[in-house]
Amino acid sequence: QVASATGLVLSKTDRERLRFLAACADLRMQIVLASNPAAKSRLDAVCSLCPVTTPGGEGVGAGELAAAARIHPLLERAAA
Repeated sequence: QVASATGLVLSKTDRERLRFLAACADLRMQIVLASNPAAKSRLDAVCSLCPVTTPGGEGVGAGELAAAARIHPLLERAAA
């Protein structure tokens, strides 16, 4: 486990999940604000690796759902 800058303790896996989400958010920002076609290509490539799921989360493994439950509150605090 690793302490974050906010003092929250994250597992190394959850920390990497947050880094991945931040990288995706950066790509989305480049697409929206700068109409960057290279960023769109990179994000499309990343999305093609993700499993197909429904809006209700069917198709997502139990471990990933548990990780989302842990990480979601952190993301909400960071965005507030």
